[in-house]
Amino acid sequence: MLDVNYADAIAAIKEAQALGLEITKFSELVKERQDNPELQEVTEYLEGLTTTGEQEITLPCYVSAGDSKEVLCGAARYNSGTHFLDSGGEAGRHHQQPAIDRAQDLCRFDQPAVGDEYVTATICTPLFLAAQADHLEEMQDEFDNWTEYADRSGFNLFDDGSGFMEAQGFTQQARDNTYNGESDLSQEYVWEVYTPEHSDCQDWIYADDAILVVYIHTGADVRGGYSPPVFLKMTSGEYTAPLDLCAEAYASEAWEINGEEIDTCSGEIGEEWRSGYRRNPIGGLEDDMETITEVHDDGAITIKLKTGQTAKVYAQASIDY
Repeated sequence: MLDVNYADAIAAIKEAQALGLEITKFSELVKERQDNPELQEVTEYLEGLTTTGEQEITLPCYVSAGDSKEVLCGAARYNSGTHFLDSGGEAGRHHQQPAIDRAQDLCRFDQPAVGDEYVTATICTPLFLAAQADHLEEMQDEFDNWTEYADRSGFNLFDDGSGFMEAQGFTQQARDNTYNGESDLSQEYVWEVYTPEHSDCQDWIYADDAILVVYIHTGADVRGGYSPPVFLKMTSGEYTAPLDLCAEAYASEAWEINGEEIDTCSGEIGEEWRSGYRRNPIGGLEDDMETITEVHDDGAITIKLKTGQTAKVYAQASIDY
């Protein structure tokens, strides 16, 4: 066990950051403190501490303000350290990858090449969530304060999230990991839906007063390494959490064998490339295509179908705006 109380540890981490040190974990502070007289001076109250055991104290607030996109992109690169279950090696964890480009496409085909007879696509997890939900900044701040002063044990991020929501008078209605189902997400996440204790809605999936809490996986193996909870409110569609997690495809233009243009709104082309027709819509595209004939700079691909028809196709995420 760490021979220091949680509030003191968090205060010391924040003081180290005020000195310009990139420290988020208490073990990092202990190591840096040994060789940094300035840090020793501002953390004198930690004299005599010990760090035996496996317990770790991590600063829970990875971002204090910003819109949903900034918050979620930050969470997706949260330094969750290493985990005894992962196999990330030296640089194989999500948090060790470059910062996420906020301007990138929400969904893109994965490195398509002319002549390919197969295709896959990836949805950028933080952009996907940001496109459908608002960050509850006030609740996030309240959570950060709660983790500093609440009577906590174990310092488990999942317990922190549920413990905080229960303390605020919310009841957990649903919980799952996106890993447990079909998805084309760049990073998995654990999601929880909470409703107020006296909510009038009988079905949590439609509850207008529901809060969505997500923990983005930032490690290597999905069994360990998650961000602190991010508190969200769904703003698109009628559900309290995103349900369609697989990439779709749609044809912006299409042509018959003789070059005659096809009305892409007619349903003749690409109807089974959308969510609702099959669990893996991109698999439907792959079943219908013969080969990729052109790769466009805007992320689209032109494909030849097994029928002899051709189509210009884009990947997209299923979002009900």
